[in-house]
Amino acid sequence: MKNVLFACIYLFSSALAAQITGSEWIDFTKPHLKYKTDQEELVRINFFAAELGLLKLGTRIQSVPMDKYRVFSHGQQIPLLITDLNKNNTWDPDDYIEFVTHKEDGHFDSLLYEVKSHQRHKMQSMYTDFRSYYLTYRDNGVQAKYTNATATLPSSAPPKVSHQSVVTQFGDDLYFGGKPILLGSSEAALSDYSFGEGFYGPRFIVPKTSIPGGFRSDSSKPMATIPIIAPEIDSSGFTPQITVGTINSIAYYSFFSHWLIYKVSPNGSINNRRIGDTITKQNVHVVQTLDLKASDFDSKGLLLQLYNAPLNTYPINFLPGYGFSHIELKYPRKYKLNGLESYSYLEEKNSENINITWTGYGNSSKNNPLVFDEVNHLFFEPFYDALNQKFSYTLPIRTQSGNMFIGDKFSTKLISPNDIHIVNWPNYSEHINNTDFIIITDSALLDGKGTMNEYVNFKQAQFSHPVRLLFDDNLYDAFSYGINHPLAIRHYCKYLLDNSTTVKPKYLFIVGRGFEPVFNRGLNLQNTINQQNRNYIPMMGQPASDNILVAGLDGTQIEPAISVGRYPADNPEDVENYLNKQRIYLSNNNQYVDWRKKVMQLGGGINSNQSKLIGNRLKSLSDLYVKGFPFNGTVSQFSKSAGNSSDPQIKANILRLINLSGVNNITFLGHGSSTTTDIDIGNPDEYVNFGKYPIFYFNGCQIGNPGKAIDVNSLGFADKIVKGKDKGGIAFIAQSSTSELYTVLSQMSQVYKHMFSDPSGSALAIGDALRLGIKDFQRPTIDLNRFHCQQLVLQGDPSTPLYRPILPDFSIDESSVYLYPENTNALSDSFSVAVIVRNTGIGVKDSFDIKIDRTYDINNKRSYQKRVALNKFIDTFFVTVKSKDARTKGINIFDVEINTSRSPVEFNYTNNTVRYKTTIIGNGINLVYPKKFDIIPSKSITLKAQPSDLFRELYGFFIEIDTTSSFSSPYLRKVNGLQPVQDGVIAEWEIDDLNPVKDTQEYFWRARLSTGVSSGGSWVQSSFTYIKDHAPGWMQNNAFQYIEPASLNTMSGMVLDTFNKAFSFTPIAKNLYIDATHMTFSRMGVKESGFGSQDLNYGINFAINTGLVAMFWDPLKLERVALDTSIQEPGGLWGGKWKTGLNYHTEDYQIYYTWDMSNRKDREKFVSTMQKIPDSLYVSLFTYRLNHANLWEQDVLDALNSIGCTIMDSSSRRTFDNVYLAMGKKGWPVGKADEIVGFGKYTQLETTILGKGYSSSMTSENIGPVDTLYDLFFTRTLENTIKEKDVFSIDVFGVDQDGIQQKLKTTQSSPLNLRGIDTKKYPFIHLTANFLDKGAHTPAKIINWRVTHSYLPDGSLFPKASNGYIFHKDSLIEGDTFRTKIPFKNISTIDIRDSLDLEYELVEKITRTVIDKGGFKIKPLKSDSLFLFEYKYPTTGFEGVYGFNISVNINNKVTEKTLINNSNTLSFAVVKDNINPLLDVTFDGRHIMDGDIVSANPNILISSTDENQFLLQQDEKKLVLEIQKPGGSSFTPVTYGTDALFYPATDKENKAKVEYKPSDLITGTYTLKIQSEDASLNKAGSVEYLINFNVDRNQTVTQFYPYPNPVTSSMRFVFTLTGTHIPEDIRIKIANSSGRVVKEVNKDELGAIHIGNNITDWTWNGTDQFGDMLANGPYFYTVTVKDKGEDVKLKATKGDASFKNQTGVIYLLR
Repeated sequence: MKNVLFACIYLFSSALAAQITGSEWIDFTKPHLKYKTDQEELVRINFFAAELGLLKLGTRIQSVPMDKYRVFSHGQQIPLLITDLNKNNTWDPDDYIEFVTHKEDGHFDSLLYEVKSHQRHKMQSMYTDFRSYYLTYRDNGVQAKYTNATATLPSSAPPKVSHQSVVTQFGDDLYFGGKPILLGSSEAALSDYSFGEGFYGPRFIVPKTSIPGGFRSDSSKPMATIPIIAPEIDSSGFTPQITVGTINSIAYYSFFSHWLIYKVSPNGSINNRRIGDTITKQNVHVVQTLDLKASDFDSKGLLLQLYNAPLNTYPINFLPGYGFSHIELKYPRKYKLNGLESYSYLEEKNSENINITWTGYGNSSKNNPLVFDEVNHLFFEPFYDALNQKFSYTLPIRTQSGNMFIGDKFSTKLISPNDIHIVNWPNYSEHINNTDFIIITDSALLDGKGTMNEYVNFKQAQFSHPVRLLFDDNLYDAFSYGINHPLAIRHYCKYLLDNSTTVKPKYLFIVGRGFEPVFNRGLNLQNTINQQNRNYIPMMGQPASDNILVAGLDGTQIEPAISVGRYPADNPEDVENYLNKQRIYLSNNNQYVDWRKKVMQLGGGINSNQSKLIGNRLKSLSDLYVKGFPFNGTVSQFSKSAGNSSDPQIKANILRLINLSGVNNITFLGHGSSTTTDIDIGNPDEYVNFGKYPIFYFNGCQIGNPGKAIDVNSLGFADKIVKGKDKGGIAFIAQSSTSELYTVLSQMSQVYKHMFSDPSGSALAIGDALRLGIKDFQRPTIDLNRFHCQQLVLQGDPSTPLYRPILPDFSIDESSVYLYPENTNALSDSFSVAVIVRNTGIGVKDSFDIKIDRTYDINNKRSYQKRVALNKFIDTFFVTVKSKDARTKGINIFDVEINTSRSPVEFNYTNNTVRYKTTIIGNGINLVYPKKFDIIPSKSITLKAQPSDLFRELYGFFIEIDTTSSFSSPYLRKVNGLQPVQDGVIAEWEIDDLNPVKDTQEYFWRARLSTGVSSGGSWVQSSFTYIKDHAPGWMQNNAFQYIEPASLNTMSGMVLDTFNKAFSFTPIAKNLYIDATHMTFSRMGVKESGFGSQDLNYGINFAINTGLVAMFWDPLKLERVALDTSIQEPGGLWGGKWKTGLNYHTEDYQIYYTWDMSNRKDREKFVSTMQKIPDSLYVSLFTYRLNHANLWEQDVLDALNSIGCTIMDSSSRRTFDNVYLAMGKKGWPVGKADEIVGFGKYTQLETTILGKGYSSSMTSENIGPVDTLYDLFFTRTLENTIKEKDVFSIDVFGVDQDGIQQKLKTTQSSPLNLRGIDTKKYPFIHLTANFLDKGAHTPAKIINWRVTHSYLPDGSLFPKASNGYIFHKDSLIEGDTFRTKIPFKNISTIDIRDSLDLEYELVEKITRTVIDKGGFKIKPLKSDSLFLFEYKYPTTGFEGVYGFNISVNINNKVTEKTLINNSNTLSFAVVKDNINPLLDVTFDGRHIMDGDIVSANPNILISSTDENQFLLQQDEKKLVLEIQKPGGSSFTPVTYGTDALFYPATDKENKAKVEYKPSDLITGTYTLKIQSEDASLNKAGSVEYLINFNVDRNQTVTQFYPYPNPVTSSMRFVFTLTGTHIPEDIRIKIANSSGRVVKEVNKDELGAIHIGNNITDWTWNGTDQFGDMLANGPYFYTVTVKDKGEDVKLKATKGDASFKNQTGVIYLLR
């Protein structure tokens, strides 16, 4: 398709914008009755017909004077013939009115044309022949009525000889759409009316003469001969003229000139006369007016002949032709009627009386002629001369020429009450400034349930101003003079728009089908006559366009001034269906759901390059507008496969999205028609998408034309979409005609812009997006652009709201969370929690939080948070989790919450949280028994370990035990030495004697798998304590049992010194910032919050003028301290100890000391202070203004050395402008202090001092779960280490199933009774030891703590073959059944007393789609007993990787010791069946060659064999047979029944069969077409299997040919039989050269014989009848074939020449 642009000089929309509205003649306050007719006749309305109609409108006929009545047609008064018998000006029962009627003409159509001369003619309407007449009355004005001029005095002149008669003929077989637009070799048309658009025909083909390279027209032959009836010409009258309108050849109109010649002759004459010609090129509609002569006529009329003279050599495939639109002949006709009962003609005006005599009128029943001058309003009742069949009258002087009508008084049609229709005028003035929405429909679409009114009420709720329901008939009456014409709708809309200033209508919705004008007349009308009752509201334009109904109004150009749409309802049920769909759509529009953000894009194309281009352009559009801000939608795009419009997989995916997922919009770009597109998207009848109705936006030729007069049972694609009951779409946007690729791409960009991003903010509905898109796209002077604007048609309600959410709505669900990578295990260093977040609302650019709480091993918890921004419909965010913890194996619960701060504000927050449960494999080992820190009462023990991944292959285990956590003591023991224990499910090591060295002995044990570290072979460590005969419980007794790797205890404010096996408080630190400068001071000194912050020495200027300032700091607490008074010299100036300074400063800021270092006495005091302060006291020093360092003696320097300072030892630094800062500590070695010197400038020092905390705590890991708690015991000290200031306590916390903890008890003494704790509510406890020592800052030493309790049972998945475990396969062929049996075992010594919940789910791992899920209860399990779970699921339709997740007691409803071994996943892959089935076809048990002969009653066996042993071929619809019979051009499906039987596959051979036995086939060639498809939709071949076979019912046989010949070892005979059966007798005789028969063979010996080509089973090896070998040489054979005693006819073949007298030769050559 080529992108061709043409300049357009026709502004159709601007022309229509300037039109009148057609209602100016109406007085809406008066009643109106309407009469419609397509006849030219005299009619009468009597009292009773008028009274009955007027009464219905509330008016009595006699209440209105008779001279007030009026009849209007086309807005003009029609003259009336009033019969008021008693002359009382009252319409009495015997009174009546009469007037002349005419059929509708084309004058109103002229309003369609911008250039009036482009109208083909005005003699015929393009829409109807019916004209409307309105009876009403007026209070003022003059009644138009006829004056009886019968008494006019005759003239003295003889009667006038002739008058002007007008003869018309219309061509209306075909429709011409106006000037075509060429798109390469294709054509398109504007919807504007131009260039003779309208009806014409028939079409005449130009006679041609072939020449090299093409042909030329043959001008010797007329291409059309048209007889014109025109009797009684007056040869003395005016010059006749004929006007001929022709439509030139459409194709190639701009490339060739055409020479049209006009000739006429009298009827029947062979001689014709050329009257004119014309050469045309682009003017495809030509109107020529040519003069005639009287000699061109005979008594009946004349013949018009059209010729085409040669100007061009036309291409071979070009058929130039013409059609005529109209012929108008004006000629002088004598006043002879020749038996006509009525007649109309034109009578010129006259300045004197004229006598008229008509002859040839009347009969016995028509003898009262009446003559009406319709222009001058004159009426004549001439006397009728029956004898001479003539009548005469005299015309008075007439100032106007006018139409005359002749009728007969007794032919007057009496209008019955049934012919009169009531006109109900809405008060249209109330619509001005008070109409939002216009609905126009036809009364035939009303039902008895008030559905249309329901629709109005439904829509009214969405608008603040009225929704107007109008009926087309009322609009026709008010705005198109009663003509069923689409201009009525335009005029009404113009009336509202022109007169409304505040509120203008927004939407125009036409409810009812309407046909294009092409179906109004001619062949198209005849072919669709049964559909015409559904032409409710005719369409405008050809091709159809509802846009042009309102285009150009209210200042617009070619965009619609009102958003317009049409619902092509064919019956009231259609309206009800659409109302129901609209209700559901609107209710869904307020729901923020996924499918409303989904868009499907479909790309076609005539070849792979165009398909790629279309696909790329669609992607660009969606990236910008659909995926872009603010719609932020998602797109599923499908492109046509190369050369294949029907791709089953693409179709299946499309239907899945429409029917299951749902989509908001479906866009198509490609090639199409009203019924198909070049990518198979399914038949709308296949849609099952109740409640999810998308907007269809299809761009392809002819896809969206609702104006075709199709049968209601043969609706097109668009019709089925919008009209489908509870399915399909809510609207369909498409071109009604041609769609040019590059132009429509530009248009789509503008429509998409308003449909999804809407920069104007006003596109709230579908119609708005379309209207604004056209507005932005339009280029009115470019034809190509113009027709794309006009013909982009909306089928559906234009007010249907687009999905326009005002808030975002972030959402997640169970399928939104998964772990990445998929093979995450408990010992992975880290993994990510992938959270798929959707925004079903408006796009936002603000960020929000994702918060994740992770719970594992029943109640261990961790939290993670991440800030993200979602700038698209859906995105996956990855929250990193640092893991590598064996305890995280098993069931993990991730509680995910998004937008925790609720900023940005959302539509809904209920979908912001989800709980995701999954199983994380351990990739390591699980220590089953004893549990961590168990108390073991016996010296004998069995250590038990399990692999974390229970479903992997057989493992080996290494196990070790020691009394130290380093596993390096002499006690170290190893199971089996260096050899691993081999057991795939659980390893057990029985130790007879632990050999404890003390009464309370702690042990450390560990195990690992016999595999690499990366594969889970890391050691896992645990610990337990032996106490002889002790009750069950939990205990930590050794320093290394408090810390990793043995323990997960947590410590706050303290650390363990593993060497001394003692706790100490954690060191603390304080940052100090010291600054000073020479001679100035402002906010300088010592600070805790950084340079520039508030100093700690406020008010120092009251204490000292210049010198050194010191602060002293507690070495443990790091707090400022005041010196003991004994350290100070009496009477000394110690600065401002506790000096308050200004009132708003507290003395907290005043703990500092000063010395005037210019004074020797103060320097001595400084030295004395430094000597007396206690060791370890921190000292900070800084210079205040001036420190006089040049005066310092050695004792001052020694004093500085005592706190670690040394920098001032150098005399070069002790200058007058010295600025000195230092942080030291009494007792530090020289040089350890932080110090700095500056000289005459600002100087700063940042330093840190270290102390020690005095409070801390240690929290045990969780203890439990347990059945019953008993007591807590602890030992807290060794040999009096706790001082009086020490405080120690233990808190007991209960932990519930959700990990929420609650303090239950506190104690400072041992033991503590725990029996009151509810272990159902708190299955876990943990202990917190609190330490406080504000004195020595040394925590108490805890020796051990222990809790006594009773044990719980422990169940585990136990996939051991000896226990019944089965895993069928980890790789399956599609159709195979996934099968497994999984044991669950109680591996503890405690019975499980309650039933357990087992849950399972089958998941597709890539999309995380849940295929199947379920669960049931396991009965209670005694110790060491098990339950066997069995599961099966077919894999039909599967492809990819799947996981089978199984969990037991996942919610811990029955409390177990651990859930770490209660869940796992089995992974398996399914390979898609993509191997095609194999077809095999035999005829009567044999394979034939293409074209072989077969029996007339063949037994055809077709088999389809598929390699898949599981998906059996059992659907007869998948094995399709079609046959083409002799002489046929198409295939006929073979239905299964009598002749054909289908046998489905029943076993693993998977062979489906068809036995086809056609009977009594006639002679000829047949073609059998076969295609099979297996259960996975794989076809046997890309094209159908075709085999030709022949049937010859004539019984014949060919010669028998020996093969091979010569014979070296053996031979057989080859021959062909035809006919309906096998001959009864076949005999072969072989003789030697002397004529002796050496071998004779009969039919039975030859073997199986069949109709067609045969090769005998019998072989001859050159032996005689007795088996003796014959000599080499020639042997002669004859064959006899008989049936029913007669020889079978010989069928001739090419090899017959080698036979003589029917005898053949065999050559033996051994």
